[in-house]
Amino acid sequence: MRTYYPKYLDREVYKRCVSTAGSYDRDKKLIKRIEADAIFRVPTGQGSPDIPHPVERAAEQIEKHTRLLRYRTEAVERALSRFADDEQLFLQQNLLSGIAISYCRTLKSERSCQTVRHEFLIALAEELGEIF
Repeated sequence: MRTYYPKYLDREVYKRCVSTAGSYDRDKKLIKRIEADAIFRVPTGQGSPDIPHPVERAAEQIEKHTRLLRYRTEAVERALSRFADDEQLFLQQNLLSGIAISYCRTLKSERSCQTVRHEFLIALAEELGEIF
């Protein structure tokens, strides 16, 4: 069975993919902050029957709060890994940092950059499970 690659993404899928790519750096920082907050928080009921294992409880909290963020950041990283280094640099500048295509440092033409961006968004939609 052949894999279906759409020429255009649905409007809602496109918006979610651009939003996920745009929030990549923020999500990574948020994961680190959640981990630091959970690790360095002083357990209030240490030794009480309500909190039998504070370390395990902190690990559960980290996992619960970062599951979706990790899924999204890993999807962006997997989609980026499909491209060559110069294309990854362009995608990081354009989608992840929000720099316009015409101002990105790349050796490719603007039309080639648009094609790479489109291919990345399709790859990201596949990684997120938005298209099959």
